[in-house]
Amino acid sequence: MTLTPQDFVSKWQHVELKERSASQSHFNDLCALLGHPTPVADDPAGERFTFEAGWTTPYSTPTAGLTT
Repeated sequence: MTLTPQDFVSKWQHVELKERSASQSHFNDLCALLGHPTPVADDPAGERFTFEAGWTTPYSTPTAGLTT
């Protein structure tokens, strides 16, 4: 699916959802607008391009779902 800039603005200009509620849909629409695959289309296993992946820093322990 592709979106024109006009379609993107028309869809999102009046959305009043909280950031958490709309973020993934908004990001997927940005992907469509820019002609980039969505995370699910590009990485179905969620290994490198995914929403809310766990992460670590050199000074912390791994977060949920991540192993070292």
